[in-house]
Amino acid sequence: MADGSTPPRRRRATASTGASPRQRPLREAQKELTRQRLITAGLEVFSQHGYAAATVEEITERANVGRTTFYTHFQSKADVAFAVASAQGLSLNASVASLGEARPGDRASVSAWLDRVARQSEQQSVLVTLVVQAIVAGPEIAEHFIDVQRRSAEAAVRQLVDAGWRPTERTTQRLMLLITLVVRWMHTHVVQRVAMPEGSRDALIDLVLAELDTLRPADPEITGAASRTERPDSGR
Repeated sequence: MADGSTPPRRRRATASTGASPRQRPLREAQKELTRQRLITAGLEVFSQHGYAAATVEEITERANVGRTTFYTHFQSKADVAFAVASAQGLSLNASVASLGEARPGDRASVSAWLDRVARQSEQQSVLVTLVVQAIVAGPEIAEHFIDVQRRSAEAAVRQLVDAGWRPTERTTQRLMLLITLVVRWMHTHVVQRVAMPEGSRDALIDLVLAELDTLRPADPEITGAASRTERPDSGR
């Protein structure tokens, strides 16, 4: 144009610097694919070297990406570890939270819960090891995993409430401590296969029963709610 201004068509073309509507889904898919490659690489490196010894460089090399790409998706290897745990830990968390299905005073149901967590821990031994190592490594990632255990405890409490039991004021916090203890016990005994002192499993069940025993029935009609002894059907 005579006045030197950009023609309308050209102005519209140069004003848009981002991806076109057709390109955006493809770029998002590529971005997610790269993120998943980093998570997979992180799991492999953590499995091979352990969390403490693993480095960002090893993860990027395994994923075949550069450091800039890594930091586009994660701030540190701790973030990768938490992403691994989040992606891999749904079934394990569900097993832990199923403590809410146990019946207070019923040793058999608590024992069944412990067996379920043990089976899941054995199937996901790498994940259990990663969780324990990461928590020990430092507070920044420990907070993440403690929050996961809190949610598992809250889920267990909700199930107990739905079943007609009334939690005490500190039930969630106390169940969190029990869950932490159980995870460590599983790592030592089930994953590392270290022989535990005779009777340690029974002692662990005793601790869980003692905590569940503090619950009271919201409905007085709940069978066996007032008893602190093992239910008659506990052997079934």
